[in-house]
Amino acid sequence: MKRLILDTNLLVRFLVQDDAKQAVAATKLINDGQSGVYELLLDRMVLADLVYVLISHYKRTRVDVANTALAIV
Repeated sequence: MKRLILDTNLLVRFLVQDDAKQAVAATKLINDGQSGVYELLLDRMVLADLVYVLISHYKRTRVDVANTALAIV
């Protein structure tokens, strides 16, 4: 099975859906990973960066971001 390392941009596009073209591609990749087409790998630095971006740029609450991070992990 092919392994893919997730990056912050992909996760942001998947969660925020603010760029239609990238959101579709990100959603497909995540769905493929969940269905077993790919093994998705998540580095802790990417998760930390995602938390920072969601709180600082997208003004998400800490509780919302914490719940999102737990769901991803």
